[in-house]
Amino acid sequence: MISGFINIDKPPGITSHDVIFRLRRSTKIKRMGHTGTLDPDATGVLPIAIGSACRLIDYLSKDKVYFAEILLGLRTNTDDLSGRVLESKEIDISIDRAKIEKALQNFIGSIQQTPPLYSAVHHNGQRLHHLARLAKHRSANVSEIANVLSDVKQRYVQIEKIDVLSTELPIVSLRIACSTGTYIRSLARDLGELLGCGACLRFLRREKSGLFDISQSTELNKAQRLIETGKLSQLLVDPQDMLNFKTIKLDTEATALILNGRYLDLNTLADYRNAEGNYLNVDLTIEALQVNEKVILLCDQANNCSQIVGLGRVSEQQFIKPEVILLALNASKS
Repeated sequence: MISGFINIDKPPGITSHDVIFRLRRSTKIKRMGHTGTLDPDATGVLPIAIGSACRLIDYLSKDKVYFAEILLGLRTNTDDLSGRVLESKEIDISIDRAKIEKALQNFIGSIQQTPPLYSAVHHNGQRLHHLARLAKHRSANVSEIANVLSDVKQRYVQIEKIDVLSTELPIVSLRIACSTGTYIRSLARDLGELLGCGACLRFLRREKSGLFDISQSTELNKAQRLIETGKLSQLLVDPQDMLNFKTIKLDTEATALILNGRYLDLNTLADYRNAEGNYLNVDLTIEALQVNEKVILLCDQANNCSQIVGLGRVSEQQFIKPEVILLALNASKS
């Protein structure tokens, strides 16, 4: 079974699910999933898990980096340029780079954010974009949209850093490092409110998702061509490179225990840490493992770690408990 990750550079105009649909059609593999939705108009990094690698999605780093262009002076019902214009306003002459940078300081750290009206977030048993369509049919104005949003539950997100790249007003270009679940459209909207001129998102490109980087991504059409010419292996990303966990090598006996859902006794493994052909990587000692720490479990085949058995977690009793079992997940370097 083919398993692993593909780092796709999503083009504009299609949904994240559309990307999976096209890759399923090209690979004939049904089991796929993405690690974080991108809006249809957004571009950039969209990691796709294939096969049993789908079980690793929840263990990937969730941090994101975006390049964004924010258009000041324009409010829309979607908080980007795809929506209906709600209000157009002149930008006050007092708004300059210094004022923008000062305003952005309010959005750094752990903040509460209201999702955009057009989003997949649930509210009162319905997705917000369904409520938005109802508002659209009623030709809702700015105040009506604000009333709906005021009733939407805010949620905490973490924004680590915002770099102002340029302020060629009315366009402000930013690079934003943030947690998963952060809506850059909401950031644009809220910045406009704080500046008093309104704003919406003009352009968005995700440059990083966890350890997946845009510089190593493959444009979707090119990926499909490679797959259809039998070169899928050229696209597969080594799962070990995407997981920030320490690694333990297992011999045949220990591998069998893990595959059967059995625990590994760290004290037993410790007997081998100074022996030739030990189970542990040279940079890992038993003392370095903390309770509840996750570790990658590798099957050591003739000193060539070519297969991830799964992921484990260190228990308080000093056992490694198998948490995710991956069968035939090829992690070898191509």
